[in-house]
Amino acid sequence: MISRTSEKFRALFVLLPNSIKSQAKQAYLQFKKDPYHPSSVGWVE
Repeated sequence: MISRTSEKFRALFVLLPNSIKSQAKQAYLQFKKDPYHPSSVGWVE
C-alpha cells in the first residue's frame, strides 16, 4: 500500500507536541503493518 503526505500535512505535523507526534507515528506503523486492523479502519459500528 502506498502512503503519501502533503506538504501542508508535513508543515502542520512538525508543529504538534512530541507526545502527539509519537502517537501518530505508532498509529501509522500499526496501519502499515496491518491496514485492516480495527484501530486502522476508523469508526466501526
